[in-house]
Amino acid sequence: MNEGTSGFVSISYPGSIAFKFLPNFLEILNSNLPDLKLELTEPTDENHEKLLLDYQTDIAFSRDKIEHINIDSLKLYAEPICLVVPNNHWITEESLKNLNGLKDEKFIISGLHKTTFFASLLRNLFNTYGFEPKTSIESDFGGMILNLVSKEIGISILPLSFKFAKTPSIRFIKLQEEIDLYINWRKNENNTIIKKVIEYAQIMEK
Repeated sequence: MNEGTSGFVSISYPGSIAFKFLPNFLEILNSNLPDLKLELTEPTDENHEKLLLDYQTDIAFSRDKIEHINIDSLKLYAEPICLVVPNNHWITEESLKNLNGLKDEKFIISGLHKTTFFASLLRNLFNTYGFEPKTSIESDFGGMILNLVSKEIGISILPLSFKFAKTPSIRFIKLQEEIDLYINWRKNENNTIIKKVIEYAQIMEK
Protein backbone atom coordinates (compact mmCIF):
# COMPACT_ATOMS: atom_id res chain seq x y z
CA MET A 1 0.00 0.00 0.00
CA ASN A 2 1.39 3.40 -1.04
CA GLU A 3 1.19 5.82 1.87
CA GLY A 4 2.89 8.65 0.01
CA THR A 5 6.46 7.51 0.62
CA SER A 6 7.32 6.46 -2.92
CA GLY A 7 6.72 7.84 -6.37
CA PHE A 8 8.21 10.30 -8.84
CA VAL A 9 8.64 14.05 -8.35
CA SER A 10 10.15 16.53 -10.77
CA ILE A 11 11.91 19.59 -9.31
CA SER A 12 13.18 22.68 -11.13
CA TYR A 13 15.60 25.08 -9.45
CA PRO A 14 17.97 28.01 -9.97
CA GLY A 15 21.65 27.06 -10.17
CA SER A 16 22.56 29.14 -7.12
CA ILE A 17 20.95 26.66 -4.69
CA ALA A 18 22.88 23.69 -6.10
CA PHE A 19 25.77 24.03 -3.66
CA LYS A 20 24.08 24.09 -0.24
CA PHE A 21 20.29 24.27 0.04
CA LEU A 22 19.44 21.73 -2.64
CA PRO A 23 21.96 19.02 -1.58
CA ASN A 24 20.83 19.41 2.05
CA PHE A 25 17.20 19.19 0.96
CA LEU A 26 17.83 16.07 -1.14
CA GLU A 27 19.66 14.48 1.79
CA ILE A 28 16.57 14.98 3.96
CA LEU A 29 14.33 13.52 1.27
CA ASN A 30 16.63 10.53 0.84
CA SER A 31 16.55 9.84 4.60
CA ASN A 32 12.79 10.20 4.98
CA LEU A 33 11.50 9.09 1.57
CA PRO A 34 14.09 6.50 0.43
CA ASP A 35 11.83 5.08 -2.29
CA LEU A 36 11.24 8.46 -3.91
CA LYS A 37 12.58 8.99 -7.44
CA LEU A 38 13.50 12.57 -8.34
CA GLU A 39 14.11 14.42 -11.58
CA LEU A 40 16.11 17.66 -11.29
CA THR A 41 15.95 20.39 -13.94
CA GLU A 42 17.80 23.71 -14.03
CA PRO A 43 15.93 25.76 -16.67
CA THR A 44 18.07 28.46 -18.23
CA ASP A 45 15.10 30.72 -18.99
CA GLU A 46 13.75 30.40 -15.43
CA ASN A 47 10.20 29.89 -16.75
CA HIS A 48 9.13 27.88 -13.73
CA GLU A 49 5.50 29.01 -14.06
CA LYS A 50 5.10 27.43 -17.49
CA LEU A 51 6.87 24.25 -16.34
CA LEU A 52 4.41 23.89 -13.45
CA LEU A 53 1.28 24.64 -15.47
CA ASP A 54 2.37 22.28 -18.26
CA TYR A 55 3.05 19.51 -15.69
CA GLN A 56 6.70 19.38 -16.77
CA THR A 57 7.73 19.96 -13.17
CA ASP A 58 5.95 19.34 -9.87
CA ILE A 59 7.87 21.67 -7.58
CA ALA A 60 9.74 24.80 -8.63
CA PHE A 61 12.26 26.64 -6.52
CA SER A 62 12.57 30.20 -7.81
CA ARG A 63 14.03 33.55 -6.85
CA ASP A 64 10.71 35.35 -7.31
CA LYS A 65 7.21 34.53 -6.17
CA ILE A 66 5.12 33.11 -9.00
CA GLU A 67 1.93 35.17 -9.16
CA HIS A 68 -0.64 32.90 -10.77
CA ILE A 69 -4.15 31.90 -9.70
CA ASN A 70 -3.31 28.19 -10.05
CA ILE A 71 0.05 28.25 -8.25
CA ASP A 72 0.87 28.45 -4.54
CA SER A 73 4.15 29.98 -3.38
CA LEU A 74 5.97 30.10 -0.08
CA LYS A 75 9.06 32.16 0.75
CA LEU A 76 11.75 29.96 2.33
CA TYR A 77 14.49 32.48 3.05
CA ALA A 78 16.38 35.57 1.90
CA GLU A 79 20.10 36.02 1.37
CA PRO A 80 22.43 38.84 0.29
CA ILE A 81 23.68 39.24 -3.23
CA CYS A 82 27.43 39.71 -3.45
CA LEU A 83 30.14 41.25 -5.52
CA VAL A 84 32.44 38.38 -6.54
CA VAL A 85 36.08 39.32 -7.22
CA PRO A 86 39.46 37.59 -7.52
CA ASN A 87 41.41 37.33 -4.27
CA ASN A 88 43.94 39.93 -5.37
CA HIS A 89 41.36 42.49 -6.54
CA TRP A 90 41.74 46.03 -5.19
CA ILE A 91 38.15 46.26 -3.90
CA THR A 92 37.44 45.21 -0.30
CA GLU A 93 34.40 45.20 1.96
CA GLU A 94 35.77 48.34 3.63
CA SER A 95 36.55 50.23 0.41
CA LEU A 96 33.26 49.41 -1.35
CA LYS A 97 31.11 52.46 -0.63
CA ASN A 98 28.88 51.91 -3.65
CA LEU A 99 29.13 50.34 -7.06
CA ASN A 100 30.04 53.62 -8.79
CA GLY A 101 33.71 52.84 -8.21
CA LEU A 102 33.37 49.82 -10.48
CA LYS A 103 32.47 51.68 -13.69
CA ASP A 104 35.73 50.68 -15.38
CA GLU A 105 35.65 47.03 -14.28
CA LYS A 106 34.88 44.16 -16.64
CA PHE A 107 31.75 42.30 -15.53
CA ILE A 108 30.79 38.68 -16.16
CA ILE A 109 27.05 38.62 -15.57
CA SER A 110 23.69 37.52 -16.92
CA GLY A 111 22.66 39.49 -20.03
CA LEU A 112 20.84 42.59 -18.82
CA HIS A 113 18.51 42.45 -21.83
CA LYS A 114 17.03 39.16 -20.60
CA THR A 115 13.66 38.84 -18.88
CA THR A 116 14.78 36.53 -16.07
CA PHE A 117 14.28 37.68 -12.49
CA PHE A 118 18.01 37.96 -11.75
CA ALA A 119 18.69 39.96 -14.92
CA SER A 120 15.93 42.38 -13.85
CA LEU A 121 17.46 42.61 -10.37
CA LEU A 122 20.86 43.45 -11.88
CA ARG A 123 19.33 46.08 -14.19
CA ASN A 124 17.66 47.78 -11.25
CA LEU A 125 20.88 47.61 -9.24
CA PHE A 126 22.98 49.29 -11.92
CA ASN A 127 20.23 51.84 -12.61
CA THR A 128 20.30 52.76 -8.91
CA TYR A 129 24.00 53.53 -9.17
CA GLY A 130 23.58 55.31 -12.49
CA PHE A 131 25.88 53.39 -14.78
CA GLU A 132 25.86 50.55 -17.25
CA PRO A 133 28.45 47.85 -16.55
CA LYS A 134 31.15 46.98 -19.04
CA THR A 135 30.03 43.41 -19.64
CA SER A 136 32.88 41.39 -21.15
CA ILE A 137 31.13 38.00 -20.94
CA GLU A 138 27.42 37.21 -20.59
CA SER A 139 26.48 33.96 -18.86
CA ASP A 140 23.62 32.54 -16.80
CA PHE A 141 25.77 29.71 -15.46
CA GLY A 142 27.08 30.62 -12.04
CA GLY A 143 29.62 27.80 -11.90
CA MET A 144 31.23 29.05 -15.12
CA ILE A 145 31.17 32.64 -13.87
CA LEU A 146 32.97 31.64 -10.65
CA ASN A 147 35.73 29.92 -12.62
CA LEU A 148 36.18 32.92 -14.91
CA VAL A 149 36.38 35.31 -11.94
CA SER A 150 39.00 33.05 -10.33
CA LYS A 151 41.06 33.41 -13.54
CA GLU A 152 40.85 37.22 -13.16
CA ILE A 153 38.89 37.65 -16.40
CA GLY A 154 36.34 39.90 -14.68
CA ILE A 155 34.13 40.39 -11.64
CA SER A 156 30.50 39.44 -11.07
CA ILE A 157 27.41 39.81 -8.89
CA LEU A 158 25.80 36.61 -7.62
CA PRO A 159 23.69 35.34 -4.69
CA LEU A 160 25.68 34.43 -1.56
CA SER A 161 24.73 30.75 -2.07
CA PHE A 162 27.46 30.47 -4.70
CA LYS A 163 30.05 30.88 -1.93
CA PHE A 164 29.36 27.26 -0.99
CA ALA A 165 30.79 26.15 -4.33
CA LYS A 166 34.15 26.80 -2.61
CA THR A 167 35.78 28.03 -5.80
CA PRO A 168 39.41 28.91 -4.96
CA SER A 169 41.00 32.34 -5.40
CA ILE A 170 37.82 34.44 -5.16
CA ARG A 171 36.16 36.63 -2.54
CA PHE A 172 32.49 37.45 -1.87
CA ILE A 173 31.62 40.99 -0.74
CA LYS A 174 28.06 41.34 0.53
CA LEU A 175 25.92 44.12 -0.93
CA GLN A 176 22.89 45.74 0.72
CA GLU A 177 20.43 44.06 -1.63
CA GLU A 178 18.90 40.67 -0.85
CA ILE A 179 17.33 37.96 -2.98
CA ASP A 180 14.63 35.49 -1.89
CA LEU A 181 14.05 31.82 -2.48
CA TYR A 182 10.50 30.57 -3.00
CA ILE A 183 9.02 27.12 -3.36
CA ASN A 184 6.12 26.96 -5.84
CA TRP A 185 3.64 24.22 -6.64
CA ARG A 186 0.28 23.74 -8.34
CA LYS A 187 -2.65 24.84 -6.22
CA ASN A 188 -4.90 22.05 -4.92
CA GLU A 189 -2.19 19.48 -5.50
CA ASN A 190 -3.63 16.08 -4.53
CA ASN A 191 -0.51 13.96 -5.05
CA THR A 192 0.47 12.85 -1.54
CA ILE A 193 4.16 12.46 -2.27
CA ILE A 194 4.43 15.95 -3.75
CA LYS A 195 2.73 17.34 -0.63
CA LYS A 196 5.27 15.53 1.57
CA VAL A 197 8.20 16.94 -0.39
CA ILE A 198 6.79 20.46 0.03
CA GLU A 199 6.40 19.89 3.77
CA TYR A 200 10.06 18.86 4.13
CA ALA A 201 11.15 22.02 2.32
CA GLN A 202 9.15 24.15 4.74
CA ILE A 203 10.70 22.63 7.88
CA MET A 204 14.31 22.71 6.68
CA GLU A 205 16.87 24.72 8.58
CA LYS A 206 18.18 27.32 6.17
